[in-house]
Amino acid sequence: MPTIIPSADVRNHYAEIEELAKRTKEPIYLTKNGRGSLVLMDIDAFESYQIDLAWRRYAEQALSEAEENERAGRSAYTGIELAFEELLSEPLGEGGEDERVRHASV
Repeated sequence: MPTIIPSADVRNHYAEIEELAKRTKEPIYLTKNGRGSLVLMDIDAFESYQIDLAWRRYAEQALSEAEENERAGRSAYTGIELAFEELLSEPLGEGGEDERVRHASV
């Protein structure tokens, strides 16, 4: 079940909300005047979410290309093979940062 709190609680109970976000690794939904306003999330959980999202985009693009190739009578796997070949050929950035993810989320 999502955590939903009034935005005023952030000002009044920041330490407790921060601890909750870090402990649960789940988004905390903030409301203003009873309506959704913002989402608060632990930075590590957010970065993990961004990486997952970038990989999902790559996979969706590869699957879409594979479907197009199949409809056009080309190999059903050509798009997927090329997408993964491109992913695997790109080097990691400094300090092990994955440049593929950084570029994908821009």
